[in-house]
Amino acid sequence: MIFLGPGVTGKTHLATGLAIRTCQAGHRVLFATAAEWVARLADAHHAGKLHAELIRLSRYPLLAVDLCRPRDYADVGDGPVTRALARAGFGRACRIAVSA
Repeated sequence: MIFLGPGVTGKTHLATGLAIRTCQAGHRVLFATAAEWVARLADAHHAGKLHAELIRLSRYPLLAVDLCRPRDYADVGDGPVTRALARAGFGRACRIAVSA
């Protein structure tokens, strides 16, 4: 699910509400900015624990990514983190992405 639109229109608020409701329904949720997700995965990669982190994240049925501001965007390109995400099948997880 992707929410697109100009700033200050409630996209993050809507994503937060959906994440909260998902929690209330008994499901696990992780919500972070794109910059936080990339930092988390890059840290795991540098520590040699990316595979373990991806396995841990795969246990969450909902991963929400708030892109926030353009300066928070991270260009991960086709690096090891991006390839590991693809190999781990993160296309199967439910995701919410919120544009800037």
